Amino acid sequence: MIIFIVDYLFMKSNKMKKLFSLFLTVSLISACNSMSNQNLDTQNDMTNISSSTKGIPSVLPNLPDAQLFSTFSNSYKILAEDNERIARADSKNNDKYFVKTILSAKQTLDCAFFDIQEDEIVSALVMSKQKGVNVRVVTDSDNMKDKVDPTLKRESILRLLEAGIEVVGDNRGPFMHHKFMVIDKKIVWHGATNPTTKGMFHHNSNSVFIRSEALAKNFSDEFNRMFEKKDFATPRKGTVSSPIVNVGDTTIKTFFSPAGGTKEGIIAELSNAKKSIKFMAFSFTDVDMANIMIAKRKSGLKVEGVYDECLNGKYSTYKLLLSSGVQVMTDGNQALLHSKTMIIDDKVVINGSFNFSKNAELNNNEDTLIITSSSFAQNFLKEYARIKDMAIKNTDIPPYDHPACSHGDPSETPVNTNKNSINLSTNEVPYFYDRD
Repeated sequence: MIIFIVDYLFMKSNKMKKLFSLFLTVSLISACNSMSNQNLDTQNDMTNISSSTKGIPSVLPNLPDAQLFSTFSNSYKILAEDNERIARADSKNNDKYFVKTILSAKQTLDCAFFDIQEDEIVSALVMSKQKGVNVRVVTDSDNMKDKVDPTLKRESILRLLEAGIEVVGDNRGPFMHHKFMVIDKKIVWHGATNPTTKGMFHHNSNSVFIRSEALAKNFSDEFNRMFEKKDFATPRKGTVSSPIVNVGDTTIKTFFSPAGGTKEGIIAELSNAKKSIKFMAFSFTDVDMANIMIAKRKSGLKVEGVYDECLNGKYSTYKLLLSSGVQVMTDGNQALLHSKTMIIDDKVVINGSFNFSKNAELNNNEDTLIITSSSFAQNFLKEYARIKDMAIKNTDIPPYDHPACSHGDPSETPVNTNKNSINLSTNEVPYFYDRD
């Protein structure tokens, strides 16, 4: 059409026609270059998006409207590789709610993780940062190092730093063993889950999501002690602003370690047990707690529990309880039974990062919630039933490559085959008993 008009207007002026044709040619070339650059910019944008979404599941569940809920890892087969395949494919697995919780942040996201390695979690944190959320991370310094070359930082840590996320390590011997997040100063995520491949897909673990500004302040205060003040060692007794928080008809007690009174709180709940005690324990070396369970069993209560097989060694209370008539067994997962959970009278749930040990009480940074709610306890009772069923049915379990399952010299007999000795007289329990 344009050429037709040009011919009509300038049919008697070949010079004008040539000039106008040249103008059209230049314009078309310029337009093509512009479109090419725009496409290149779009490709670059897509590359950045692809990099930041590395590993994030394409379908994520909606977060329930409930004020608190729990999720678990679908890891109920014998082999770790089978559990990973099943859990990754499960749209309701623990990791999917974990990612969704991170991406729900609008303004602030404070994370205290003993270890962080799984791509989808790192990507979710990076995406949150790119959206303008103020993301901050505290972790154990040892887990910031590359596993092959400890003079280098891990890839996951480098990704966070390159995204502009500040990461603070504890720089001390005892573990920064927390596993919690505070979202927008309104929501708390906590539990026994480390955001690693093994932690989310191999191990039996749990997460708890709670909407409560008062509870969030408890955890924000703990986070700021570590992130801002670099205070990891000061005793936590008396530092919780709201030791007891009510969320609807649920009562929640908060404890932090080191030396924050967690053991005292657990012993009080065990002592008050009227009907039953059930537990799932990665590491259970505290004899005082074990003795209360024995006394409760002798008084007629139903007391039972499942231990992680890897840490069923000489420091474990397993044989002490077994020899006293308590129904205990070791787990049926090649990987770890990683929960640190007690369920009392089917209504009190004790849960968090706190292994039932001296190190967890006195030395490590830990978080523990004691949640009293019959309705909330139901999911943990179902999880206990699944773990117990695994322990009974799963046999001929092969060894597992994890620091908790083998310590000291690599040729040393793994802990999970050492069932012939027990020494509970010593107060010094090695740190591999709180390794995860």
